[in-house]
Amino acid sequence: MGSARRRTERASPRLHKLAASVCFASCLGCAHAAAPPPESAPVEPSTPPAYVVTFRLQDAGDDADGVPRTRIDFVMHSPGAPSHVEALGTEPGGCVDRPAREGELLRIGCWWGPSECQWVARRDATGIQLLRAEGPREGLPPATVDNAAWEARAHLELAAGTVVTRLSD
Repeated sequence: MGSARRRTERASPRLHKLAASVCFASCLGCAHAAAPPPESAPVEPSTPPAYVVTFRLQDAGDDADGVPRTRIDFVMHSPGAPSHVEALGTEPGGCVDRPAREGELLRIGCWWGPSECQWVARRDATGIQLLRAEGPREGLPPATVDNAAWEARAHLELAAGTVVTRLSD
């Protein structure tokens, strides 16, 4: 009898520790299961960016014949999205802003002598078209893609709903 009692006494502290561990673990499981799920941040619908656009005109120096040249870039700037600069090239002579016609965002004219070229930025369903035409000063027809005088030089894709305004607005 004495030996049976010793085994129980020796097993007792181990059983108590085991029982306490199981109880503790089960309480943790209960507490974990009863905890509310973490709140997730509300998902805000993404809004399309807003851009301010302009033609940037920079002196490009004279060519070999001494004709002044102007470097032309189209610039789209947005505080909430990456800005974009589209290099359009270099034109002979000086360039100035021209009044935009119906359906146009911007228009510039560059001339040297009797000839002139014009650049136009037009908004369409998917972005901004950049068109160029050459001809006699004040004799260029309206800027449309189907008009043979105008050549599409670039198309900048924009997300649906993107707001575009002129820098001068």
